[in-house]
Amino acid sequence: MDTKLKKWKKTFSFIAFFLGISILLGNLSSLFVRYSSVDVLKKDVSSAFSGDYQTTDEFRYYVSDYLERFLVMASGGNISSWYNYYNGYTNEIYESDIYSSYATTYTFNNLVPDDEDDGTVSRSLIDKLHDRLKDDKNVLYQIYHEGKLLYSNNDDLKLDKNGTLPEGYNFFLHFDGKQVTMIKDGEELDVYGDGYYRDESDWYVPGYKNFTLDEKSAKSEIVIAFAKEPKIYMFGNYSESGSVQRDNSLYWLKVNFDNSKSEYISQGLSIILGLILIVIYIILRKDKKAADKKIAELTGHVWFEIKLLILILPFLLLLLSFKEYLYYYLNELFYGYEYIEWDYLYYGLQRILEGRTYILLVCFWLIYLVINDMRYNRGRWWHGICSYVYNIFKTSELRLPFQKRITNRYLPVFIAEVVLAAASLSAIIVAWRSYYEPISITTYALFFLLVAGLLIFFQLAYAKNNKTISQDVGALINQIEAVHNGDLTNTLRRPEDADLAKAVNELNDIQQGMFTAMNEQIKSERMKVELISNVSHDIKTPLTSIISYIELLKQEEELPDHVREYVAILDSKSQRLKEMVKDVFEISKAASGQLPVNIEELDLGKLLRQTLADMQEKIDESDIILRTEIMADPVMILADGQRLYRVFQNLIGNALLYSLPGSRVYVTLNLSGEMAIACVKNTSRTEIPTDLDFTERFVRGDESRTDGGSGLGLSIARSFTEACNGEFKVETNADLFTVTVSFKRVKE
Repeated sequence: MDTKLKKWKKTFSFIAFFLGISILLGNLSSLFVRYSSVDVLKKDVSSAFSGDYQTTDEFRYYVSDYLERFLVMASGGNISSWYNYYNGYTNEIYESDIYSSYATTYTFNNLVPDDEDDGTVSRSLIDKLHDRLKDDKNVLYQIYHEGKLLYSNNDDLKLDKNGTLPEGYNFFLHFDGKQVTMIKDGEELDVYGDGYYRDESDWYVPGYKNFTLDEKSAKSEIVIAFAKEPKIYMFGNYSESGSVQRDNSLYWLKVNFDNSKSEYISQGLSIILGLILIVIYIILRKDKKAADKKIAELTGHVWFEIKLLILILPFLLLLLSFKEYLYYYLNELFYGYEYIEWDYLYYGLQRILEGRTYILLVCFWLIYLVINDMRYNRGRWWHGICSYVYNIFKTSELRLPFQKRITNRYLPVFIAEVVLAAASLSAIIVAWRSYYEPISITTYALFFLLVAGLLIFFQLAYAKNNKTISQDVGALINQIEAVHNGDLTNTLRRPEDADLAKAVNELNDIQQGMFTAMNEQIKSERMKVELISNVSHDIKTPLTSIISYIELLKQEEELPDHVREYVAILDSKSQRLKEMVKDVFEISKAASGQLPVNIEELDLGKLLRQTLADMQEKIDESDIILRTEIMADPVMILADGQRLYRVFQNLIGNALLYSLPGSRVYVTLNLSGEMAIACVKNTSRTEIPTDLDFTERFVRGDESRTDGGSGLGLSIARSFTEACNGEFKVETNADLFTVTVSFKRVKE
């Protein structure tokens, strides 16, 4: 049940997103087609909900147009220029065309017959025009010239110059030769405002201070009445063609007005529905993300070339629809004509989208699918023939040495720059030779912007590639540094097609080899320590018995002298063996981390002086000259005093044993920054081997010696020093042997 619910939520979230975006985008494109600005939209919506079609801009235009045509009829003027501008005419509208889109825009302007298109309108033609208009009783008119009534269609209906209106008519217009008077529902309208005509003025009629008339038109007088509720008027011309409509333009204006209110309501409800669906999508956006991934799985199997073709086709359709406008603007840009009507572009976009909202939606959702595919199929969104060819070249490139690859990658950039430079030079030559139609500065700017953009693109592509290489080199250097610092576990990973993949893999092999060798060495050392510990432990019990029996033999009084010498040798060697076993135990504990230490704050200088004082007897018995340089001020460190005492005891004892007779041994204590450094220097009596680690167990500087040390002194000193968190270092320079013990000082 839970699985079904999740699946349902994924499907519902995507459907909500799809429908919400489609509804909103469709409505926005529809509004864009119908309106040039938000202010115009607000004005039209306000008019639609006012309930009066006579408050609309369309009605005002209609009234102004009628007055202008009636003035032409009164003065017998020329209307051919107007006729040619609109480039169209219709003699009659047949019944079958009543509900066509053409009929809804049918106006008085379309009534000029084609057989009179000679640039003038005769009085007889105007008479015929009057015959066609008079039966449309939605508009009553009286046309006077020089006080004489020329044309009228009010018949028995009461209409006069004083504003008397027949029943059913509520809008009155009177032009007296100078100005226009308008009365609506018994109230006179303010037609002229401040007296000056502007583009935003409501009424396009003569009578403004800046809208004057010719002398002949000024002798005309026009009276017009408009119906409050227009009706449709028909004429049965069955002897010729059948039933036809009269002008009826005012009727269709009212019909369109009534329909606009319901259109706005339905469009508003549609937008609200779209917003509700978007809110649902936002709530379920996590489920919609899962749906996106599912869609990406499907689109991921489609070849890149097919995706590109599907994406391009709708845009080609839009461009084909836009070709006449595009051609116009390309000419404007290329040749730099003086008069450019940029509003034509906006008008062109409106005409393209009119009735083609589905193309816009198709383009949007195709772009969405491509972006979604790129988002979730980053590794394979462009698989296809192009990627196949690219992989072939990439594979062949990987066979080249690293240096050759880096060098070759700049070649496409160089070729592209040469081609673009040649194109720029060609453009300059063409421009120089264009005598008759000089190319505009705008064209130059666009062309060179294109060239600069392409150059920047190629440089950025090359820089991006170099950035990847530099990141790989940086990662490789960091990994080498990590290996140098002892990190043998964390390996570096790079794609197999990376330029430094081979070097990375080889470094990983070296790292793995070092790690294996180190583990083997640690294992060997551990086994050695365990073996020594076990052997030492096994020796300890019989050794105790041997020492006990030697003590008993030493108490015998009647032993021969040579036997007593043997017993003395046995006693010396057994004691030495006892100390050796003890040292081995201590080293084993230190190596295994089990050596008990008591870290405390102590004075390193005081510890050195105490050690020297305790060993003064041995120092005096030796033929070595001891020199000390120990600070009088306290040098406080954190360490185990007993363990550190043993360290310096071993170091000084070692120097007494192995120094050249008559030479000097130096014991010093100095400060270096935050470190306290104790140093023991001596000159070896024998040549010091250069390839020997003196801190290893059982290593002796003088292999010829069979008495004295066990070879554990320096090993113990190092183990104890490190157990106390100090640093132990041995340096040799020819016969000079130097041991330094360093500890971090305690801050006062």
